[in-house]
Amino acid sequence: MNFRPLRNTFAAETFYLPARVNIGAVVFQKEAVIIDSGLEAQAGKRVCRLAREAGWQIVALINTHTHADHIGGNQAIVDQFAAKVFTPDLEQDFARHTLYEPAFLIGGAAPWQDVTNKFLVAPPTPVTAGLKAGSLSWPGREKGPNLQILSLPGHSPDQIGVGCGDVLFCGDAFLGPDLLAAHGIPFNIDVERFLNTLDQILLTTYSTVLPSHGEPLERSELPSVLQVNATKIRELIENVYELLEEPLELETVVAHLCEQEGKTIASIGSFFLYRTAILAYLSYLHGQGRVETKMVNCRLYWSQVGHR
Repeated sequence: MNFRPLRNTFAAETFYLPARVNIGAVVFQKEAVIIDSGLEAQAGKRVCRLAREAGWQIVALINTHTHADHIGGNQAIVDQFAAKVFTPDLEQDFARHTLYEPAFLIGGAAPWQDVTNKFLVAPPTPVTAGLKAGSLSWPGREKGPNLQILSLPGHSPDQIGVGCGDVLFCGDAFLGPDLLAAHGIPFNIDVERFLNTLDQILLTTYSTVLPSHGEPLERSELPSVLQVNATKIRELIENVYELLEEPLELETVVAHLCEQEGKTIASIGSFFLYRTAILAYLSYLHGQGRVETKMVNCRLYWSQVGHR
């Protein structure tokens, strides 16, 4: 499968490569900026092969965030095209030192073998610079189309989107409805910022929006998809709150919520992904003043505020 066109703008051509993680491309006078690189080196090599077939020179690679499934092909693209690599500003070191990701998930300890597979640890990547919201000049040119960098945190600490003309590549800012249903408990680390990001995307004027997981959306389709995402997140907030009628430890909350959502945790890595995602709901509820924590016999319990 080749890169598919999205929408031509006055400034550049835009494309995407459909995959488990969609890979974007913005092309100006045969120079290409690639957006995300997939899970592993093979994905990056495929991007390089298709770029050569199209006559593109890859001049830069932008990662919307630094989870392993978005940066796994980085090094292959750097090796073949000497492309500059840009990541969200606060996530630069997660790309350079990829063991930070599993350490982050498990609570800061040194990660062990069960949490250092390719789904959690990508090859380290050299990073040219971190990006903040604003306008980004075309890499290596005094004149060329500017890319717009949007701040879209929530799924990760500093996730960004990349806009060009009427097209927005938005990373994991939301999921397509089918994938949202399949995930059950989507991975986000900051629930409040995730909901704010949905609101921010709704206020944009892009004609086409491409999530990393799902089909491209036209402007008319976007509000309903964003609403489905917001509704699911708010439903999970209330489900977690209702579980805390009695004090529970985090792992018990994880087990109960996964059971409610019909999810079976099959691996150690998946356990920590669910655990982190559910802890984000507890953190949100605590920030809202609806739940509280207490220590009992060296155990941390969560409960609704006012529980006796």
